[in-house]
Amino acid sequence: MTAGSRTSRLSALVGGALALALLAVPVAPAGASGPGVAARQDDPVPTDVRLVQANIYTKLSVERFQKDVATVLAQEPDLVTYNEVPFRSDAVMAPEGYAIWRDMSNRFTAATPVAWRTDRWTAVDQGVFRISNWRGKPPGREIELGRRFANWVTLQGVDGRVLSVVSIHIAPVAKGMPDLLRRSVERLGMLTDLLAPRGPVLVGG
Repeated sequence: MTAGSRTSRLSALVGGALALALLAVPVAPAGASGPGVAARQDDPVPTDVRLVQANIYTKLSVERFQKDVATVLAQEPDLVTYNEVPFRSDAVMAPEGYAIWRDMSNRFTAATPVAWRTDRWTAVDQGVFRISNWRGKPPGREIELGRRFANWVTLQGVDGRVLSVVSIHIAPVAKGMPDLLRRSVERLGMLTDLLAPRGPVLVGG
């Protein structure tokens, strides 16, 4: 995860089939300037933005999937970036109080949605960005592993802050296909550079 050049506090929780990471990053309110600017004590919205990155194993049963999502949402995150969820229900991943975005063109674009709290954030733009496009199934694999897309959302907070959130899941190293890590990170860099003029860019993956 990244938050531009801002200082972040990251704790990783890994257990069972769910890989969960929590990021709390200071994001300056509208009108503030300088690094590490904090809101006044009487500001109604805290300056810490809580993002949870959830990599949920794609072959889980519906019951176990729903339990893992409950673990994610129990953190009361502002933002959630999900991985490995192309066929999962939006209503489960973004229940009442949350909204969700992902491009539903195919299983590859649908695998990495972004969700956000609607009482704090409103989407002002969203899209999908190709990260890698290696075609073919590695030996012994059921699907193409080299086709990866990042979904992104630009959000405005109730206090006027603007930030962008990117959900990405880079292709793994696997026999029978090239190592796509470097070129995927380069493509991610292109996307974050495009989004950065609007405000901080948070990446979960």
